[in-house]
Amino acid sequence: MRGGRLVVVVLALAWLVAFGTLRPSARLTPGGSSLAHVALAGATRVDSATVSWGRHQTALAVGSTGSLTPRTPIPAGVRVDVRVTVSTPPWLAWAPGQSAVVSRQVVTPQAPALVFRHEAVTAGTQVLAAFTRSGQVRGLGPHIVSVVADRDTRGEAAEAATGTVDVETRGASWEAWSSPTALHWTGVPSGSTVLTLQRDLAQLGYLPLRWERLAHGVGRFVWRYPMPASLTSLWTTGTSNVLTTGAVWQFERETGLPVQTPTNALFWNDLAAKLAANDQNTEGYTYVQVSQGSPERLRLWFNGQLVVNSLANTAKPPGVTHVGTFPVFLRYTSQSMRGIDPSTGRAYYYPNVPWVNYFKRNDAVHGFPRQQYGFPQSAGCVELPVATAKTVYGYMHYGTLVTVLPIPSAT
Repeated sequence: MRGGRLVVVVLALAWLVAFGTLRPSARLTPGGSSLAHVALAGATRVDSATVSWGRHQTALAVGSTGSLTPRTPIPAGVRVDVRVTVSTPPWLAWAPGQSAVVSRQVVTPQAPALVFRHEAVTAGTQVLAAFTRSGQVRGLGPHIVSVVADRDTRGEAAEAATGTVDVETRGASWEAWSSPTALHWTGVPSGSTVLTLQRDLAQLGYLPLRWERLAHGVGRFVWRYPMPASLTSLWTTGTSNVLTTGAVWQFERETGLPVQTPTNALFWNDLAAKLAANDQNTEGYTYVQVSQGSPERLRLWFNGQLVVNSLANTAKPPGVTHVGTFPVFLRYTSQSMRGIDPSTGRAYYYPNVPWVNYFKRNDAVHGFPRQQYGFPQSAGCVELPVATAKTVYGYMHYGTLVTVLPIPSAT
């Protein structure tokens, strides 16, 4: 009798082991270069894998390492549902729980957006383009080009002084291409070099430097007023730099030209007209510096005077506020903001965020009500007390340079 009970106990334990270790098990995670990744446990195998969005669905190819990539192109920047059915192999058909389904929502990568980098394009110069994020581009030449965010990409077949090409982008090789964006470039008049551009902008007050003529065709740039080294170190005479770019954008906005377009014949005509009329910049020169030390602060100089020195907030890890110097490219007195909080992974929505100045991708200087300021709290932006943000907005303009200093290293 005892032997029979022992057999029953052993069989029960064997059944529990089979139920706990032989049933199919899998886990889905975001997939780096692929859409997602499936990790299988034990003898589990994949029966089917699909991705769906709206009323659309396509199968997923399963790589040897568990990578999941769509078999047909899917849109960029959309939330999709990944669904994987797993099971035990045929020789374990006797085991309980022969199949299971795992699913996860994933957001596909955004396609890179086109950004121009040339202030002036002269005859015979190969056009350079830049993009807001990494991905792939077609249209710059006969082949698909991989691009890296914030790095110049040289057009393979765009060496004429004037022309247009349609550029399409995608965030990953398995995504659908974006709608075409026209890339225009226009040759400037003979002798219109970057040095000439800098000299003319300085003469009209769009740069924090002035041009001193020493002799015919000879001169030098001199700083109009004392400025922080984080700004002065970026200046190079006769070479494209971020100060020149910011001044061009401010000039374009003031004269009604589209911001972030290359300097074309219309730009040079407007510049010549302003020079002839001595029509000076009426907005002054503003520079913003953001420190990520403790406490975090935003400082603003207007025409060389420090006029704002306020506590501020930058990104809470693992989020980041981009480090470097960038010109403001978009502004709103109020805007609703939504996204994914990198510190929690949860979606957020904030209506009517006031006094918004975008300077790098989704990073902006804006007002936001907090109980305290001076330490990382945001999803990436630079947050200020609302009243201070209103003051800052009044000084800033399109093309205003914003420098975000690196986080100080621990000593």
